[in-house]
Amino acid sequence: MRMTFSWLRELCPVTLSAEEMARRLSLSGCLIEEIHPLPDDTLYVAEITSNRPDLLGAVGIAREMAALTGVPLVLPAADFAVDAGPIAAAAAVEVHAPELCPRYTARLISGVRVGPSPDWLRRRLEAVNVRSINNVVDVTNYVMFECGQPLHAFDFDRLRGGKIIVRRPFEGETLTSIDGTLCRLKPSMLVIADADHPVAVAGIMGGKESEISDATANVLLESAQFENTNIRRTSRALGLASDSSYRFERGIDPVQTEWASRRAVRLIQEVAGGRVCEGLLDFWACPYVPREVELRYARLNKVLGTAVAPDVAAAILQRLGFAPAGGDARRAVVRVPPWRAEDVAREADLIEEVIRIYGYDKIPDTGTLTATVGRVSAFERSLDVARRVMIGAGYFDVVTSTFYTEAMTKVVSPWTDAPALTFNNGVRKDEDRLRTTLLPALLAVKRANGAHGVLRTPLFEVSRVFLPRPPRTEGTPARDDALPIERNVLAVLEEEDLLRLKGAIESLAEALGLAGRLRFEPITEAFFAEGRGAQILLDGARVGVLGEVGPAACAQFDLTRAPFMAELDFERLVAAGTLDRTYTRLPTQPAAVRDLAVIVDEAVTWERIEGVVRALNIATLERIEFFDVFRGKQVPAGRKSIAFSLTFRAPDRTLTSDEVESARQACIGALAALGGTLRS
Repeated sequence: MRMTFSWLRELCPVTLSAEEMARRLSLSGCLIEEIHPLPDDTLYVAEITSNRPDLLGAVGIAREMAALTGVPLVLPAADFAVDAGPIAAAAAVEVHAPELCPRYTARLISGVRVGPSPDWLRRRLEAVNVRSINNVVDVTNYVMFECGQPLHAFDFDRLRGGKIIVRRPFEGETLTSIDGTLCRLKPSMLVIADADHPVAVAGIMGGKESEISDATANVLLESAQFENTNIRRTSRALGLASDSSYRFERGIDPVQTEWASRRAVRLIQEVAGGRVCEGLLDFWACPYVPREVELRYARLNKVLGTAVAPDVAAAILQRLGFAPAGGDARRAVVRVPPWRAEDVAREADLIEEVIRIYGYDKIPDTGTLTATVGRVSAFERSLDVARRVMIGAGYFDVVTSTFYTEAMTKVVSPWTDAPALTFNNGVRKDEDRLRTTLLPALLAVKRANGAHGVLRTPLFEVSRVFLPRPPRTEGTPARDDALPIERNVLAVLEEEDLLRLKGAIESLAEALGLAGRLRFEPITEAFFAEGRGAQILLDGARVGVLGEVGPAACAQFDLTRAPFMAELDFERLVAAGTLDRTYTRLPTQPAAVRDLAVIVDEAVTWERIEGVVRALNIATLERIEFFDVFRGKQVPAGRKSIAFSLTFRAPDRTLTSDEVESARQACIGALAALGGTLRS
């Protein structure tokens, strides 16, 4: 953003030097990066952050100067003579896409004389690196740099039907912009059209057909507000950018739209003559209603560690344009001005406004701060353990987006049958759902990695999901009823083997003090391949799901090989587990290990085999451990061979062979009840 000091002093006549004023502006948040001397003037080059679009005009910077110095802001004159008939009799405006154009105003000036700009106008534009074109176009650029509101002037005689239609383009429409670019328009964009076809890409650049030329006699002046994210996307899609799009992308003051139009009309009358039609064509979908925000003076000083007097804080806010709306000796209630509507929403924002004008250098650097050592919660400790276990097992920790598209919410939803909650996402319109599961996001990460040649990506994430709150059936409705239920879940994506994924989950359960308390039961779930899904039970209650991803989900995420995935309610695991450890003496007696391979029906699970053996309550059985499953021609069809080891040990003596064999035979006999036979 380039601006001359003389221009700023016309709006706020300070007596400070250009260098001192630049220093104060920089300390308050309007960073003046460079200062360049000009003949009889000084040029500022400012770095304006994206949250302060109000500083993209001289008026905005001058307002900051007024707040810093106490010198009143002087707005330029915006009155003009009306000497022609009503505009409604000559022109019309229709807005067919109010969601993309909240406000559109137009004025009509007839009998203008287009020609070179006067020296003062040309020099001022050239100082801020804008090329002079003609007096009418130069005025629109001048007003844009003066107040931050982009404007556009149309040759009214070239507008078919004498009307402006703000609409989305039709499929296949094109437009040649003023700079000669052929724009292939899409229905997601926004155009300014006449009765027949587009004449400008809204908020970005006008079309060559309706531009102001030496032959122009009648000018239709546009001053509007356009939806910022649509402007940004359109600009990138067309490869078309301008000073106007730069400002619209960041948001503008909708109230100032009409003032900027009046200011431009006055200047056009001065430099190009013309008769102004009576009235204004003004479409405003939702007029601005100022937000009221409270500032507690005690809170202000507690947060900052200062002693700012209430009258000082109130005066600063007033100089910045925050109009009083109530309050007392302990607090102020102010109305947020339209040029700060997107930036100031709560008390903390007002505290920042006060201190940046009051001066960060006035915050005392002495005093004491109370330091307390907090205990690490069980959840945080368990989260640390979970991350160490999963990373140790070879999985990569990822962080994915909280926001889903509608299609992603329909992939799977293990925790609720209700539709995902929607919200207004101003950045990405299609990602307007709060996630109810992490599984689709991990599939999207795998797809992205695969597109970059990274084929093996075992992943996990521990994060929140947002579940719709069931309707209240009794009691008084509360404000929190509209808020989602937030739950921390653990999601895992494995690519090699389902048993490896199951083993990782069991290792995690053991690390969280839940050894032996998880069970896996088959379920039918559309997200998983047929016969390859299970629910995870903790002490009989469902805490998660696990399985091989089915063909439909693989196709949706362009995966050629099905991964294996699981998701668990991490908060339930933490609540049921313990990180306290108990220790026993190392054994002093040798162990006796016997391996068994048992042929059973396909329907018999390892869990049933283990349960039958443990139910024998053999005092010397120390451990039972699965290590293989086999299917082949040596095993009858419909059956499988499960191999496992039994570890026997006595704490005070060496077991005899007869004792070990007796225990082994007891296990074999118990397994016979399951239809199990030893594999020879």
